[in-house]
Amino acid sequence: MLKHSLILAGAAAVLFAAQPASASYTCGISADGQNVIVKVSNPDPFKKSCTVNCQFKMPGGSASVGCSNTVPANAQDYELCKKSTDGDKYTFREGDENCVKQ
Repeated sequence: MLKHSLILAGAAAVLFAAQPASASYTCGISADGQNVIVKVSNPDPFKKSCTVNCQFKMPGGSASVGCSNTVPANAQDYELCKKSTDGDKYTFREGDENCVKQ
């Protein structure tokens, strides 16, 4: 029984280690406040299709910015998209990303 448990634990460790690293993202505001800049990093040696959604607080309510694009292998701070704030002051609230191997 112990041998069987060790084999299962070893198989689980191999499966976990084989999973691609997750991408990291940022939802930022340009220095002049005129644009939302969405960036993502892909630490894996293959390209990924990524979608990032960012939610912001702004005067009078909230705004959401979503971007999807292909991110190259081993990319760091790859600009996924840039969208205008239309002169409003945006404050980041939350966001999420979903990246899958192509």
